[in-house]
Amino acid sequence: MLTRFEVSGFKNLRDVAVDLGPFTCIAGPNGVGKSNLFDAIAFLGSLADHSFNDAIASVRSVPGQRGTQESVLSAAVLSGEENLRLAAEVIIPGSVRDVRGRQVRLRHTYLRYEVELGVDTGYQGKRAAPIRLIEESIVSATRPPACPALVDAVKVSRSKETYIETDPQIPVSHDEEGEPTAREPGAFLYDRGMEESLGPFGDMGFMYNPDEYFFFRDLDRTVLSQSRAGTVPGQVAAQLRSWRFLALEPSLIRAADSIDQTGRLADSGAHLPAALNARVEERGAQVYDDLRHALGDLLDLRHLEVIRNGDFLELRAQVGEGPELPARALSDGSLRLLVLGALATGIDGAGAVFIEEPENGVHPARLHALLDLLRSMAGPRQDGQEERGQVVINTHSPYVVQGVMEADPEDVLCAVSWRRRSDTGEVTTSTSFHPLPGTWRAADREGPGGERRIQPVSSTELIDFLESPVMAEDEQ
Repeated sequence: MLTRFEVSGFKNLRDVAVDLGPFTCIAGPNGVGKSNLFDAIAFLGSLADHSFNDAIASVRSVPGQRGTQESVLSAAVLSGEENLRLAAEVIIPGSVRDVRGRQVRLRHTYLRYEVELGVDTGYQGKRAAPIRLIEESIVSATRPPACPALVDAVKVSRSKETYIETDPQIPVSHDEEGEPTAREPGAFLYDRGMEESLGPFGDMGFMYNPDEYFFFRDLDRTVLSQSRAGTVPGQVAAQLRSWRFLALEPSLIRAADSIDQTGRLADSGAHLPAALNARVEERGAQVYDDLRHALGDLLDLRHLEVIRNGDFLELRAQVGEGPELPARALSDGSLRLLVLGALATGIDGAGAVFIEEPENGVHPARLHALLDLLRSMAGPRQDGQEERGQVVINTHSPYVVQGVMEADPEDVLCAVSWRRRSDTGEVTTSTSFHPLPGTWRAADREGPGGERRIQPVSSTELIDFLESPVMAEDEQ
């Protein structure tokens, strides 16, 4: 679970810090920067197993078009005046399996990960300038999450323990007496944090992996991406990789799957037949009943089934009193709801789920039912797993925001544009994220400290802002 995210130097985001709970609704007009926040979080997730260039290329990528440094990084980062800074505080499971399949207990379950990247402005070639790793770290958190509902879900460290740390002076070469003759910046990876492991025959024993170090000049990816399963760094990487960013595409949801398709539901909604079929093979036809029940207030789903049609798996459904139809004949709205219902019933073990404008295609009278469904995805996992769900949505709809506030105003953040004037007189625009007054985020932000004091926004101001987006903070 992602409890806090910080970013500066990504698109129009500068000095941004956002605390998240199990369910968060980020409200703001189109173009204010809500999607940029999602993109920045997705970019950090990509850094857990992709190179810097591939992570940049993945930002808002569509067929035939990839993200570029110019579209992803701020002007200050591109010019070398600043570096791209990202940080995440995450909760990881306390019990995991290592690379040998043994169950391992971890000493720390609440960690802070930071990474700083810079552009090599001295590059003279014709390709995009290389991205360099400037600093990277993982430490155990010494304070609980800001969200009160998550305080009891973590083991907070009394003293800070380091799992990745940057060292600007790692020896590169040594003389005959073993003394360093040259040093370079790099980072150490400590694959520790395992309390004990249970072997296949029930034997208990401590397990240690050797520490490693990496020189930054040799890296085109993060140190985190090279960590091992069953260790604290490995679980932080797994947490980042688990984040899902739904961009449901009805044309892909409609498509049948090959009979040998793996049962992993794509962020586009593709492979729903294969994912449902895999779950049915594990748990039986109750999977269909659970999905129908989850969508009971949203979709009159009378029958649902995945059938084999030659070499393909085909999803068929009966909605209302109409005939049973293949997925290719169902409406866009029905298909989107089927995917959300599948996720809500645990068809696909997922971490945090990020959804842009989930109200699209849903009748206004059913928005409350939709929000109830999304909230159910943020509760404890139905499959008994230790990790609970998390849902973050963004919207520009006053109706969605009102529905969220009626259930719990603690869950709302307002995205507001603000302006900053540099020493040279240049004005740049960024986005800040404001809580409602009296909520736990407001209590955390109203006190002293931090680079910027985030003022709470009243519910009346928020609704007025969505209907007429003219509110902006003064120049800083």
